[in-house]
Amino acid sequence: MRHRLTRARAYLALACFLPVALIAAQLVPGVPS
Repeated sequence: MRHRLTRARAYLALACFLPVALIAAQLVPGVPS
């Protein structure tokens, strides 16, 4: 159960990080896409 909890936390971290990374990539000019 600990593995499932850590995996859920990893997916939650990715779900929170990816939109922020996409928005930052759009806001900051000169980012290679």
